[in-house]
Amino acid sequence: MAGGQANVKIVDPLTNENIEPLIANSDDGGIEVLTIAATVAVGPDQACRSAIIWTDAADTTVLIDGTAAIAADAGDFLMLQNTYLPIPVSNLKYLRFFGTNGAKVYILFRN
Repeated sequence: MAGGQANVKIVDPLTNENIEPLIANSDDGGIEVLTIAATVAVGPDQACRSAIIWTDAADTTVLIDGTAAIAADAGDFLMLQNTYLPIPVSNLKYLRFFGTNGAKVYILFRN
């Protein structure tokens, strides 16, 4: 897993239009980019009010849970490739992503 702040332009995958003004509804927040390693990526310990997540990889699942040692399971939510998923979450560390090694998961969060 690798995470960190990144300078990522946020565009609608269908129209290629900039959607940053549509989701910039907070004075504070940021973007995290995670890389799935050993089939899992865990969000960083970052307090927030909500997040928008997306991935350009197929067959990536997301699980919202406070348990650190948890594995992927058939009940996890399968994310659609290049689709934005808003999630009300109090801390990014509760997000677990399962998928192909090397796949990127992007998280736009607001405080």
